[in-house]
Amino acid sequence: KRETVQKKAAETQQSLEEQRQSLEAELKEGLENTTTRIFEALERFRKEQQFQIFLKSFFAHKRDHAEKKRETVQKKAAETQQSLEEQRQSLEAELKEGLENTTTRIFEALERFRKEQQVSFASTLTLHSTSEANFNSAQSQLKPFMETPSSKETSL
Repeated sequence: KRETVQKKAAETQQSLEEQRQSLEAELKEGLENTTTRIFEALERFRKEQQFQIFLKSFFAHKRDHAEKKRETVQKKAAETQQSLEEQRQSLEAELKEGLENTTTRIFEALERFRKEQQVSFASTLTLHSTSEANFNSAQSQLKPFMETPSSKETSL
């Protein structure tokens, strides 16, 4: 009976050892699978994180580039506006100066014309006065010869 109990105990011991080994193998395999899945998940998470970082960096770069481009465009627009304003002022000054010069030349020409007209009018008056004086002198010299016929008849 004792042998039977010892035999049964040995069989039970062996069976327990096999179960332990089997459970240990399953546990080891399960642990390896779990560890593998955890590491795979961690790797995916790391890659996703890297991708998220890349996307943030990429979009930040794009945003910075767009901001710089906007600033450049605004700066160019301001420079162009300034240049156009300077050109407008320059052209306005040139136009004003040209207009003043033209106006001055017109008034100078009108003044010359007025003086020439005065000289011409004075010459005409002088000529007229001279002609009138000559006429009066000639008339007084001819007066004795210019008697009316009625006065001759009266004297006869």
